[in-house]
Amino acid sequence: MTHMNIQKCLYTALKVPKSVFEKSSQVYLSDVESRKVYESELQNTYMTTKGRTPNELTREQCLDAVRKLELAKFESHKKVFEIMKKQRMPPQMMH
Repeated sequence: MTHMNIQKCLYTALKVPKSVFEKSSQVYLSDVESRKVYESELQNTYMTTKGRTPNELTREQCLDAVRKLELAKFESHKKVFEIMKKQRMPPQMMH
């Protein structure tokens, strides 16, 4: 999967418009320290997956991965809701 495909999957999964995702990334990556962290993590991820052949997952592994993904999405939605509640933002801003 290319870097651009991963980004597309990310902002699609987060239900964030592409323009908002790009602006947020631009702001985050304009900070030197944030950019170093991002590039370091990206390099580490690349090096750990480089040359690895994909393994076929069992049904249980697939279900476990989906459960973890859905749990992570739920937790992120809770955090967004808490932020919106603290800042008294209208619910329409979530999507």
